[in-house]
Amino acid sequence: MGAGLIALTLAGVVLLQHRWLSPVAASPSALVTTAPAPSPHSLTAAASPALTPVVGLGDSVLSPASCGCDGMLADYAQLISSALGYPVTSINVGRSGATTSTLLEQLRQEADTRAAVHQAGSIVIIIGANDLAGLDCPDLSCYQAPVEHTVHQLEEILHLTSALRAHPTTPVLVLTYWNVSIDGEVALHQLGDQQVRLDRQVTQLLNAGITRTAEAAGAVAVNLYDPFITQTGGNPTGLLAPDGDHPNAAGAHAIAAALWKATPPTWLN
Repeated sequence: MGAGLIALTLAGVVLLQHRWLSPVAASPSALVTTAPAPSPHSLTAAASPALTPVVGLGDSVLSPASCGCDGMLADYAQLISSALGYPVTSINVGRSGATTSTLLEQLRQEADTRAAVHQAGSIVIIIGANDLAGLDCPDLSCYQAPVEHTVHQLEEILHLTSALRAHPTTPVLVLTYWNVSIDGEVALHQLGDQQVRLDRQVTQLLNAGITRTAEAAGAVAVNLYDPFITQTGGNPTGLLAPDGDHPNAAGAHAIAAALWKATPPTWLN
């Protein structure tokens, strides 16, 4: 997202094909760092793991390169593996600088991406911020049409993803953004308070469209604005890499925790 986007790398994740887990009572940070939790009571002794990957689609928020860590997909995997105890693979087909248009092209034209979605046990999507990068808009009204176009493109992405999946019940989690631009102290220094406020308004406008579109498609919308902005008192610097754009290790943990919190209690295949 934003300028200076980073190349994406593969991240290992853990997933269960037949059922999702209800989020456990322990805090997200404890789940990331502690020993494996007991298996949930909903799983019987006869249950066995089905080795299907979780697939990441979208932009460089998916990348572990900026955080010096395993990345948010791997952190999300650790939350699940701490509860389940058996790993499966992941396929990260996100791209640095990806827009809704380039992701649609991936899904339509690239055999590896199409195959990954087809075999997915779960799909995590974050896309849309780069569609708004570089626009010279002085106020929120100027962003209305570009945001509507981005949301329409996301609708097409979700339809195509649904068509490519081998199983129609494969869950899809769609992440919103904390900011479509840079944020924290870097943004205040480089852009000023007024521009940061406008960028956050644009972000909330886009997030509303992402949430509405995801839910209409039967996907789960995952709120990242609250953990990064609301819960930090409006200063997400501690969750951001030095570029002010991508998540650091703590930010990756926060995203994983948000995914975990939003994970449906059941997953039927």
